Amino acid sequence: MSELIKRPESSHTATNDAMELVRLGIDAAKADRYRDGLDYLGEAYALLSKRLEVKSTEAITAVQTSATIRDVIPASALSYYGLCLAMHSRNFTEASTFCEIAIRNERFVGEHYLNLARVWHHARNRKKMADAIERGIGASPRYLALQQFAEQVGFRKEPVLGFLPRESALNRALGKLRHKLQGSEGAGDGSGGRGQKRKVTQTRLRKSSKV
Repeated sequence: MSELIKRPESSHTATNDAMELVRLGIDAAKADRYRDGLDYLGEAYALLSKRLEVKSTEAITAVQTSATIRDVIPASALSYYGLCLAMHSRNFTEASTFCEIAIRNERFVGEHYLNLARVWHHARNRKKMADAIERGIGASPRYLALQQFAEQVGFRKEPVLGFLPRESALNRALGKLRHKLQGSEGAGDGSGGRGQKRKVTQTRLRKSSKV
């Protein structure tokens, strides 16, 4: 993974606190300052990778090595670095890789799926964007920001009963029931449906909708 992140040629800030750099990078990304986000998060990675090298040499098994990666490099840093990479450099393949690593490390955090969906939206790949949205809704059905993004881009699930009109009373009732059941999967433990197998449903994107 180290070969994918470009370390900045010069220091973007005077701080040597890696977690402060992560915070600054994420804040920059959220403010649409993607170049700043790349610089901050690149600097953070340069510092965190040194810790990772030390911990990896101490790890005995592959499982322990994987655990050190999760412990040392926050998934949010990887997720937002991917978003910045897509928005600023238009390197969508590598950008999606960082988001997918974040998802692998924190499967039930909707923010990572939102960043992945935004990467593919910027790349004009609606199929992959829809897949990211649906995966995110399945993993974290209560994450409001992802739901709002889905509405903005015109993401809609297929009706429960495909042989009836979407607006039929039965489909609307079943759709509400489906939404309620999905929203209750992770109730009580904040897992967003941890351990539940997700059935992939077909999706529909309204082509007329734009962000």
